[in-house]
Amino acid sequence: LYHFSFLFQQPVLDEFRSPHMPLMIEGMAVAATEELMPGHPTAFYLHFSEDSLKAQSANLKTNAARFLELVSNNAPPDQYDAWFKNTKTETIPARGGYLLGYEVSRRVLGSTSLEQMVRLTPAQLREHAEEQLSEISGHQILVLATSETLQPIEQ
Repeated sequence: LYHFSFLFQQPVLDEFRSPHMPLMIEGMAVAATEELMPGHPTAFYLHFSEDSLKAQSANLKTNAARFLELVSNNAPPDQYDAWFKNTKTETIPARGGYLLGYEVSRRVLGSTSLEQMVRLTPAQLREHAEEQLSEISGHQILVLATSETLQPIEQ
């Protein structure tokens, strides 16, 4: 569904070369599989071993920060392709983009349906990817005010 919806929207080819696109496409594919075939462990949907899933989950914050940098810099495919290959490097886990994409998609699906998500434009998907990767990596700071810290305005 995702691939065909873009054919009808006629996106610019450059939009597909951005790092957020394979992240979101693969993440949505994993999330859709989980929705269609519930009840399996997460490693099953990601085609990971349990050990690989545990190791990558432990480094999720660091990996999210690394991938966020690629998205922010609009890195070319040769700089992010390794995240979607089954080969581990010094800084990139094997198939690391799949877990990151799944985590991002899962968070987005907390506020929207899969059907709505597949209809998002590349620009909207990028916003979601950046927002969720920022949150996962801890780069997003939330400031909360309580009623105790607010002073009433006297009129």
